[in-house]
Amino acid sequence: MFIGYQINEQGQEFIASIADTRDELENNLFVKYTRIEESNEDWQLINGQYRIGGLTSEELSAQKRSERDTMLKATDVYMLIDFPISDEQREHYKQYRQYLRDLPTIENFPEVEIMSFKEWQQWIGD
Repeated sequence: MFIGYQINEQGQEFIASIADTRDELENNLFVKYTRIEESNEDWQLINGQYRIGGLTSEELSAQKRSERDTMLKATDVYMLIDFPISDEQREHYKQYRQYLRDLPTIENFPEVEIMSFKEWQQWIGD
């Protein structure tokens, strides 16, 4: 199955259509296509919006952004110049915060797991 995404008036992606083949979506103007596995199918069309596990893609996006914002807020203290960490550690937190800010732009957003600082450090190999 394939998902076709379009852009709303606020410039946000939303799920516009789901079809068995990409060819079925080709006749429409979509900004992105995603292939989903049949076993992961938990999609419902309710009031003209596709819902994933009970949430619309917009609701799931808002939930993920809120989670991300909480993690950004938790790392604010490390950006204070008088907080007792090294410049190297502060730079790592800056990079992690950039990772958090960039999350909504990645291909699978909002169906992503947000990494903690420790998970992110392991992922980048630090």
